[in-house]
Amino acid sequence: SANDGSNLSVNAIPINISATDNGVLNQVVIRLYNSSNDQVNISTSSFLSGTSNSYFVNFTGHADGVYTFNATVNDTAGNFNETGTRSVRIDITKPSTADFTAQTAAAGSNLSVSAIAVNVSATDNDVLNQVVIRLYNSSNDLVNSSTSSFLGGTSNSYFVNFTGHADGIYTFNATVNDTAGNFNETGTRSVRIDITKPSTIAFVSPSGNSG
Repeated sequence: SANDGSNLSVNAIPINISATDNGVLNQVVIRLYNSSNDQVNISTSSFLSGTSNSYFVNFTGHADGVYTFNATVNDTAGNFNETGTRSVRIDITKPSTADFTAQTAAAGSNLSVSAIAVNVSATDNDVLNQVVIRLYNSSNDLVNSSTSSFLGGTSNSYFVNFTGHADGIYTFNATVNDTAGNFNETGTRSVRIDITKPSTIAFVSPSGNSG
């Protein structure tokens, strides 16, 4: 069965009920409710029989949202018991945006400092979880990365300033995911760090001699 409080990245809620009785088990009824407490699905077992039995159902095809479910079981004499109620969230929609903001180094820019600023904004229909920003050198080796703590909310951002890198060409991008594990990604930008001044500057012919 789906764990209480779980975030599901598929539109399916598996539920398995086990039951025991000192007489003869008869039937299990599993009910599913939406966030407005409207019953949106129900499944009833056929005759169970025996003193110990179980019943499994997988509710599928439901839209993103919060759902609760519970079950009742009865024996052939009409006595019944019930489970507690569990709550789960279905979220099969990836974050709708994952973009660089104006604070981010522009694509193709030449930087005269050893710092590459990256700011990523993201939105989701549910709850954002994490942003991971990665920096690569010209050989496509990962030379730096930074992971946000839990973001929360439906709209959020994460800023990092990668410092201390030598002259060269670097690329960077980012991924963002929500609490159900759906993700989106930015494009990739390339920048050049050049903090080294020209190595020589000298007068040459036909410059006039000093004095």
